[in-house]
Amino acid sequence: LSYTSFTISDLHVSQSEITSHDSVKVTVRVKNTGTKDGAEVVQLYIGFPDSKIDRPVKLLRGFRKVYLKPNEELQVEFSVPAAELAYYNVSTKTWDIEKSKYEILVGNVSSNDKLLKQTFTIR
Repeated sequence: LSYTSFTISDLHVSQSEITSHDSVKVTVRVKNTGTKDGAEVVQLYIGFPDSKIDRPVKLLRGFRKVYLKPNEELQVEFSVPAAELAYYNVSTKTWDIEKSKYEILVGNVSSNDKLLKQTFTIR
């Protein structure tokens, strides 16, 4: 619970394509738009819109708690290695990384309609 308000904006994804050995880097701007000092938790989810396997709608893959004074703004950075997107393939008994399109979803709540979105591909 915070007694102030925040905006999260300017979602930037470092690359539109990565390999299974790379990481995708993500930045957003967080601003305290209220009149009190406050803390906000910025959450990063990965979605699987084109997955050929049964996967969750999205997975939490990072979060940062930031403390900001009124009108203070901060850039928050995340790095998600492709290896963190692997799934266990029961047929081969190995961890596999699906070559597919993925969604980056960032915000302060988990509901999809309130999250900033961009996509990237693992090739």
